[in-house]
Amino acid sequence: MMKAIAIFLGSVMGVTALAVGCPPSVRTAVVERTSIPDHVYVEAERQLDVFVAWARNDGSAPQIDNEPTDAIS
Repeated sequence: MMKAIAIFLGSVMGVTALAVGCPPSVRTAVVERTSIPDHVYVEAERQLDVFVAWARNDGSAPQIDNEPTDAIS
C-alpha cells in the first residue's frame, strides 16, 4: 500500500515538473487545442432541450429547426 502511494506521488510530482518546465508557447498550444469553443456548448444545450421536449411529449417527433442558433466561426 505504501509503495503504491509513493509511486502515485512520484508520478504526480513528475507530471507537475514537466508541466512547469514546458515553455509558455507549448502550454498555450495545449490550452488552445484542449478547450471547447462556446458554440459547441450552445449547440449541445439546444440539442438536449430538443431531446427533453421530445421525451416529455410521449415520443412524438420533435420539430426540426434547420436554422443554426449561433454562427460557427
